[in-house]
Amino acid sequence: MFHDKEYQILVRLYACPGEFIHGQYWALYELSHWLDDYQMFPALRPSIDHLLHHHLGWKWHTQAAEMSPCQRQWITWIPKLPVMLTALGLISLNSIDYFLLGDYRRVLINLLGEVTVNQLFSLWHGENSAPTVAAHELPAVSFYLGLQIFSQIVGDDWIGNMIMHTLPPIEYSDVEQLRQNELDDINSMLARIGRFI
Repeated sequence: MFHDKEYQILVRLYACPGEFIHGQYWALYELSHWLDDYQMFPALRPSIDHLLHHHLGWKWHTQAAEMSPCQRQWITWIPKLPVMLTALGLISLNSIDYFLLGDYRRVLINLLGEVTVNQLFSLWHGENSAPTVAAHELPAVSFYLGLQIFSQIVGDDWIGNMIMHTLPPIEYSDVEQLRQNELDDINSMLARIGRFI
């Protein structure tokens, strides 16, 4: 249990936040001047990681070896979370036109590939709203919507909090608070999305 892949990634994430956190956090904590040194001089990394811990407020939990299935899942998603959250946001926009109409579809195919766009379309359900986002803005808007929803999914979970720092900071939220059963359903949908992204 202590040496499985997810646990090893968690330990690495905690011990070396500088390798994982999104670049905007370096600027947010006024540490951008350390970023090049972090990448170029391995001997400096422990000191800079210690400084990052101070700003991030991460605490190690004694139950780390007993991660929940969701926590394990989130850890495996780290490398592809930006694309997964873009897909989640796209589905959440509730407009079939984004999948079918020329300009929108071309943008999505350039971003995700035609096979993935068709697979995402198969997950789409619910009411069909008129498109409200310009085609060139669709990837960014979809990602930010997915990011806000994922933030609700992880809530105050300590592992989820660390994973959120691998993504851009949320500057505002325009997503209504979802019920726990809705969040559970969305997490299950993310798992399905993750299987073909």
